[in-house]
Amino acid sequence: YLVKQLLSNEAVLALSKKLNTLGNLSICEEALLYSALFAKEPRQILIVKNNAYEVIQLYERMACLMDEVMMLNMEDSLRVEAIASSPEQKAIQMETMAKLSSDEPFVCIMNLAAAVRYVPSPSLFRQCFIHIKQDDIQDYEQLKQSLFLAGYLPVKRVDQPLTYASRGGIIDVYSINY
Repeated sequence: YLVKQLLSNEAVLALSKKLNTLGNLSICEEALLYSALFAKEPRQILIVKNNAYEVIQLYERMACLMDEVMMLNMEDSLRVEAIASSPEQKAIQMETMAKLSSDEPFVCIMNLAAAVRYVPSPSLFRQCFIHIKQDDIQDYEQLKQSLFLAGYLPVKRVDQPLTYASRGGIIDVYSINY
């Protein structure tokens, strides 16, 4: 209800016209304005924040106001990311990048590290998509190679997202989609 009330707000109209006249907004004000902008004109909106903390703060507030919001958060330091990165976080990053490569309208909030770090082109990223349907016949070695190139890690037992195990002609996959 509150977001609908803001559709004709001057600040939302300024954002709609891509005028950068706003400054010193609180996180709540920013969440309300971007949510109203999206409600007014559903499209892909990319918001870049200074750090991971600001991304999480804005995401939490916008997620209460709308469903079409995702975040792409990467550690500022590659060293910290290598040590502290979880499979769940990697799955969220890949899901967000997949959505960015589509034409679906949504709001993506990312930190500066995610914005400047190497992200593959949408066409290169789409080449790593693996589409398997029931009763499809796949080449065993080719599928293992495709999973590895898509970022899945080979393990003995599948118990985390983005992992796969291969034994006796069977490949178990923990997909990021489930």
